[in-house]
Amino acid sequence: MHEPAVVLWILPFLAFAVAFLCGSAGVTGAFLLLPLQISLLGIAGPAASSTNLLYNLLCIPGGGMRFIRERRMLWPLTFLLLGVCLLVGFASGTYGLGGGAILAPLLITHFRLPVYVTAASTLAVTWAVSTAGIGLFTLLAPAYPDLRVAPEWTVGFCLGIGGAAGVYAAARLQKRMPERLIKGILCGVIALVAWKYLAG
Repeated sequence: MHEPAVVLWILPFLAFAVAFLCGSAGVTGAFLLLPLQISLLGIAGPAASSTNLLYNLLCIPGGGMRFIRERRMLWPLTFLLLGVCLLVGFASGTYGLGGGAILAPLLITHFRLPVYVTAASTLAVTWAVSTAGIGLFTLLAPAYPDLRVAPEWTVGFCLGIGGAAGVYAAARLQKRMPERLIKGILCGVIALVAWKYLAG
């Protein structure tokens, strides 16, 4: 797939905005980029899912390392979630999501864990699920030559570059943001997406 250069230049800025809004809650915002890929870029099916996983794979490491350097990674929670991600990862990976958009709200609302505690762990788990997913999609691509399965590498890299800056900035600023604001942003973004899907 060949995207116009103008579209490719816009993608990092869109991804930055999405990742910055969602990253402080431990979510990359990939669930917001999936509709963009389908409607604006015409990437559909498995290729959209694998491109989203590539975005996750590229955008998380900088922010994750920021959390680790600041000793804000709760390793026991991360390892526990890695076990849970086998279930969540299968369901979310099918749609090109790493699981953070499912895990973060669940941990924050159902288990009432502070977002400052969960964000780093959900990003780490999202990265692990995305790594496995991108590997699987890439291995399956040759078996389905008539179907776009492998990621759209150029689009994924453009999104990943912007997402990396957004997640890093969100991780850096998270400790200065009130938890209520982080929860409000996450809730608002999820509600907006749900409303858009339900409305049509």
